[in-house]
Amino acid sequence: MPTLPPLATVADLAARAGDTIDAADPQAGAVLDMASALVRAYVGSSLVPEPTPDPLVFPDAAVQVTVDVAYRVWTNPDALVADGIDDATRRWSDRAGDGFYLTAANKMILDSLRTPASNGGLWTLGTTRGDDYLDTIYVPTGPPPSGYPFPWYAADDPLIQ
Repeated sequence: MPTLPPLATVADLAARAGDTIDAADPQAGAVLDMASALVRAYVGSSLVPEPTPDPLVFPDAAVQVTVDVAYRVWTNPDALVADGIDDATRRWSDRAGDGFYLTAANKMILDSLRTPASNGGLWTLGTTRGDDYLDTIYVPTGPPPSGYPFPWYAADDPLIQ
């Protein structure tokens, strides 16, 4: 049983499907729970609503992407992309093994909700402050190739006081 509420309702899924789905349908609930978990995992936060009266309010982007993912699985759970009669030709999506997945468009929509910690990648982190206003000069430690220059501190440098 999920501890967090789904980001979208069965009524949202029914509206997207253009069909009538019972609000207590266990499969619809399970599909929405799984789609909500996927969106929460990508965004990097729990997307927990503020304690407000019903209905629970979530960001529109999270709701729309949750409905899109759930609709994809609800209408085509096997990810079948082609079917035939003669020679019994059937073809499944390359992503059929992924089950629930986010498309590039889904990710673009959710990127504004991502927490900074979940935005992975490489970056440069400066490790010095660059206090060049002091009169410290650096003396070479030998003929090239030599080691790092040695600091020759000025009389007013706070590091020598």
